[in-house]
Amino acid sequence: MAHIMNGVCKYFGLTTCAVGFSLYLHTLTHSIWSLLISFAYRYLILFNTSFKRKSIILVILAFYFPSFLQAVTYWSNFVERYEILPIVQRVHPTYDFSESVGLLTGITDLYSPSVIYGMFHTTFPVTPIYIAIFIVRWKIIKVLMKNQDSMSKETKAMHSQLLKVLTLQAILPATSFGTSYVFMGLKLGLLTGQIYEHLVFSIAIFMPMISPITYLVFVKPYRLFFIRKFCKRCCKTVIQEKTQTKMYSNQDHSSSANRK
Repeated sequence: MAHIMNGVCKYFGLTTCAVGFSLYLHTLTHSIWSLLISFAYRYLILFNTSFKRKSIILVILAFYFPSFLQAVTYWSNFVERYEILPIVQRVHPTYDFSESVGLLTGITDLYSPSVIYGMFHTTFPVTPIYIAIFIVRWKIIKVLMKNQDSMSKETKAMHSQLLKVLTLQAILPATSFGTSYVFMGLKLGLLTGQIYEHLVFSIAIFMPMISPITYLVFVKPYRLFFIRKFCKRCCKTVIQEKTQTKMYSNQDHSSSANRK
C-alpha cells in the first residue's frame, strides 16, 4: 500500500509525513465517533439527564482511545522509498514515481497488527456507527414530536432548528461511508484507477470540514462567539440592529402609553 506525500511534510522527511498522516487519519475516524457521542448526548438531554463533568470527560476519552491507539501505532509501519518503489513500479508501471512528484512511502507488511487494526478501525466501524446515528436521530425526533403540543413558540422554533441540524449531520457520515467502501474496493481489486485512489481522501475530508460549520450556523452560542471573535464589524452591525430595535420598541411603548 503506497502513498505519495506531496505536502509540506516532504521537506522534513519520512517520519514527519508518517506521523502527520497517522494523526490526520485518526481525526477522520474520531470524527465519526464524536458525531455518535453528540447524537447520544442530545437524546439523553431531552430527558433532563444531568451529567457530571468527570463522567463526560471519561466518556469522551473512552471513545477517543481507539483512534488514539491507531495514531500512535500506525505511523511506524511506513517504509523508505527504496523499499516500496520496486513494488509499486511492478503494480503500476505507467505511474510517475519520480522524486519531484512527492515523497514516496508506503506499507509493505499489511499483516502487521497495527496495520490490520488501523485498516479495520478506519473502515468497518463506519457502517454500524452510521446505523446507530440514524436510530438515535429517529428516537430524538420521536420525542420531540410527542412533546410538541406542550411547547411554547420559542421552544418549537429551537427544536425545529435542532431537527435541521440532526438531518444535516446524519447525512454527513455518508462521506465516510463511501470512503470506506471505495478503499475496500481498491484493496480487493474491484476498483482500479487514479480517480478512485484520489477519491478515498478527497471524499473523507468533507465531514470534518462541514460538521463544524453546521454548529456555527445552527447553534446560536457558537455563532455569536464566532462573530464576536472573528467578525467584529458584523458584530457591531448586529449590536446596532439590536439597539435600534430596542429603541424603536421603547418608543412604541411610550407612544402607546401617552395615548392612553
